[in-house]
Amino acid sequence: MMLMKRNAVVILFLFLWLSGASVATAQGRIRMKHYGAEQGLRSPGVNCLAQDRDGFIWIGTNMGLTRFDGARFHTYVPRFGTHGAFGMQPRCLAADSLNRLWIGTKLGIFVFDIATSSFSHYEHRKLPPEGYYDAIATDSSGRYVWTRCRGQVWRIDVLTDSVVAAEATGASLPAWTQ
Repeated sequence: MMLMKRNAVVILFLFLWLSGASVATAQGRIRMKHYGAEQGLRSPGVNCLAQDRDGFIWIGTNMGLTRFDGARFHTYVPRFGTHGAFGMQPRCLAADSLNRLWIGTKLGIFVFDIATSSFSHYEHRKLPPEGYYDAIATDSSGRYVWTRCRGQVWRIDVLTDSVVAAEATGASLPAWTQ
C-alpha cells in the first residue's frame, strides 16, 4: 500500500512537472521546468504516465509511447503493420515487475517489452478486441493485470492466460466470475 501511495505521489508530481505548473511550499516556490517539443516531447497531449522498475517515466501521448530518463525523451512507435500501431494513442499504462508495459488503447491491449523494445498485441477470446481501454493496473508479482473497457472490469492472469470479468455485488468489492 505504501508503494502505491509513493507511486501516486510520483505520478502526480510528474504530471504537474510536465504540464509546467508551479507548486507552493512553506519555504517558497519550487521551480518547475516545462517540457515540450523543443525538449524532445513529441506531443503536448499527455494521456497517461507510468514508472518502470528502473525509474524511467513512460508517457502515453497522442503521438505514441515516450520514455523520459530525466534528461531526454525517446519515442517508441510500433511499425504500422503491428495491429494498427495501437492507434498511436495510449490511454492508460501500467508497468509490471517483469519489465513490461501494459498499454490500453482504443484498439485493444498491447504489451511493450522494455528489454527488447518490442510491442505485441494481447488478445484473448473473452476480452473485447477493440474498445476504449481506459484503465489498467498490475500487481507486484507481475501475475495479474486489471483493465477496464466499456465499463467492464477484467482480470488477466498472465501465468495461466485466463481472463475473468468482475461482477458488481452491491456495495461490496467485485466478485470475480469465470
